[in-house]
Amino acid sequence: MFENKLKFLINSNTKNFLYTFPKLIESFPQYVSNEDILVVVGNSDAVAFTKCERFCKLEVQHNSVDYTAFIALIEENDLLIKSNFVIPEFWFYLHDTCELGKEFIPKLSTFVPSFTKNKSVTLFPSMNLGVYKHSFFFKDPQILLSKRSSNNPSYDEVYQLKVGCVKTEDFLFKIENDIPFTGNVKGVKGVGPRRIYKGVARITEYYEVLDLYKYKANWNGISPKDNVSKYKLDP
Repeated sequence: MFENKLKFLINSNTKNFLYTFPKLIESFPQYVSNEDILVVVGNSDAVAFTKCERFCKLEVQHNSVDYTAFIALIEENDLLIKSNFVIPEFWFYLHDTCELGKEFIPKLSTFVPSFTKNKSVTLFPSMNLGVYKHSFFFKDPQILLSKRSSNNPSYDEVYQLKVGCVKTEDFLFKIENDIPFTGNVKGVKGVGPRRIYKGVARITEYYEVLDLYKYKANWNGISPKDNVSKYKLDP
């Protein structure tokens, strides 16, 4: 779509892939090729790459919460190449709990020619949303690999990883970041909370500069682990 300069990287897991990801993929215009969308599904039974009708799917066994997709790019780089998946210069990283407005692609297109390095959607905290240069992940891969979960991690491990992700939110942008899409202002409108999917109520954060929605579960802090199922610890 962007002549392989930019593709979309979606962070997911086996549960969210079934009940939150469909809303996101349905919001992509039909003209966006399946080759331009890579969804990484953590906590899978085995590592596998599949080209589906609307997207490409990379299944991995670890569930490293917000960092699953980034780590998968490092660990499964050879698999992607062997699968004839063309790796772009840049990725636009999305959670599976995002939704695109009708003007998202046109608005994003105006920024693409100017990309030179990582670019967050907004000022801290941005939930790690934004553009990342693919080569950036390989400058010092250990900083991400150190945050990798075990394969098919336990409930307790996922909970601790989520707590860690909150503490290290946007740490990659703190290493390298251009001026955010929203400029030097927060540029976000909030609505809610309300039920977007089954399960926990979420607030809606809307980034008008990109016509991008994020449905956020942990808006009031992380719930006590005794009251939160493994898969309600959504980003």
